[in-house]
Amino acid sequence: MNTRKSLLKPLFCSLLLMLIVAGPPSLACAATAPAFTAAATGSTSSLTLTASLSVADADAGHSGNVYLVANVGSAWYVHNGNTWLAWSSGPLPVYAAGTLTNRSIEVLRNVDMSALAGTTVYLGYGLTENDMLTNGKFGLIYTVPASAADSIAFVSFRDGWDNIWVMNADGTNPRRLTLSQSSYVESYPSSSPDGSKLVFTRYSKGIVVLDSSGEKIIRSDDLNPAYPTWSYDNKVYFTRLNQTTANAKEYLYAMNADGSGEAQVSPIYNDTSTAADRHPSLSPDGTALLFSTNRTKNGGTIAKLTLATGAMSYLTYAGTLLGETVISPAEHPTWSPDGSKIAFAAYPGYPDFNAKEQIYVMNADGSGKTRLTQETAANCSQPAWSPDGTRIAFQKTYSGFSNNVEIWIMNADGSGAKALTDRNVTHSDSMPVFLKKPL
Repeated sequence: MNTRKSLLKPLFCSLLLMLIVAGPPSLACAATAPAFTAAATGSTSSLTLTASLSVADADAGHSGNVYLVANVGSAWYVHNGNTWLAWSSGPLPVYAAGTLTNRSIEVLRNVDMSALAGTTVYLGYGLTENDMLTNGKFGLIYTVPASAADSIAFVSFRDGWDNIWVMNADGTNPRRLTLSQSSYVESYPSSSPDGSKLVFTRYSKGIVVLDSSGEKIIRSDDLNPAYPTWSYDNKVYFTRLNQTTANAKEYLYAMNADGSGEAQVSPIYNDTSTAADRHPSLSPDGTALLFSTNRTKNGGTIAKLTLATGAMSYLTYAGTLLGETVISPAEHPTWSPDGSKIAFAAYPGYPDFNAKEQIYVMNADGSGKTRLTQETAANCSQPAWSPDGTRIAFQKTYSGFSNNVEIWIMNADGSGAKALTDRNVTHSDSMPVFLKKPL
């Protein structure tokens, strides 16, 4: 034990001095599904953090283990019930063993965490360690707030699994937010209007909401929900199949942030061919919805739906439009924060499939299309506006099947482009989205 303790970073050891079980286990009935939450009080310089574990009905009363894990930068620490131990491989130390019941855990008490911004804390349990990891019986319960004015959430494969990460807008201080493994691939993060939460998809699980207190599945994975976008009206727009039978179509739907009130948004497509409406983006004033669709003859078109009337227009075409550059197929439309511009990705040389995908902007009515990138070695896609509208983050995808995606950032006019991640160092990083405040 002394050998393991000697591995702890002195600062982390001094800050995370005390972790005790606060009183006896709760006598409330076990939850039907596991839940992991935490409540924080005080400031970052004097933080008290209390976690709550709710055990699933199927596990309550069985013998098992509780695990408490923290991620500080690239280092991992696991609590063994007495102290934090540095961990890199091998079996996870157990925080508590015995009968699985609901419980509260005092993680921190009046601890100065201001020097450890971005630290993430996870809580989990299982009949075994493998049961916890394989069946997703764990969750993020807290992230120590950072001081950066804005930051970027993204998907990264740098630890061997697709998880949600966050970094400062200059690419520094990358830190992992989710702890998925195996088949739980995560994708398409989107920030809430106030920047305090993220919504994303987790393969085989559904649509997940994540904030500093933990995560919650708000939409199950039936009918393949995808491309969730948190809109300015505090609803989540997403794509799903309209049925499980033949000739199923992908339409856009909207639901409240808690998963209630789901309703179809994009109009019914009566053609016998398969429709695919994807990548929704609601205008800042809440009047119009952008999305990419294959409803037109050549497919890959950006559509604009006026919500009050149901009128739909197409902003890009597979051909010359009013003398402008050929820019189709097109995808990933996103409104600028002031609603005056639309950024999107498109192939400039269609149907020349040797051309690389580029980032464009256009006016809200589809006029004034301007190409921002001139990439010849990679496809550029997934544009994301900064909260002040002065910068656009995007991804570059190179040929190959591994280590092939990087995140870049440029000014809103296309100047000053630079890489935020390096695919040769960190593996693939993709799907950037700005946060209005640290998560």
